[in-house]
Amino acid sequence: ADGVQNLVATPAGGTWGGATTDGTFDPSALGVGTYNVTYTTDNGAGCIQTVDIDIIVDDACAGEVAPTLDPAGPFT
Repeated sequence: ADGVQNLVATPAGGTWGGATTDGTFDPSALGVGTYNVTYTTDNGAGCIQTVDIDIIVDDACAGEVAPTLDPAGPFT
């Protein structure tokens, strides 16, 4: 399997969680399975939004996973 995949989300400056804390996803290190990734944004005025996705890694696609998160909100 290939190595680290960089995840992309907007707006910038959010917080990653779940299977990543820094915006990267490494299917080679994680192995086959289903992994939840979250991205949380806070506009500083009490509007906090979290988007999450499940990334499925199997033998056929390990290393080929590069999802994009784009939380819709009033500050995108």
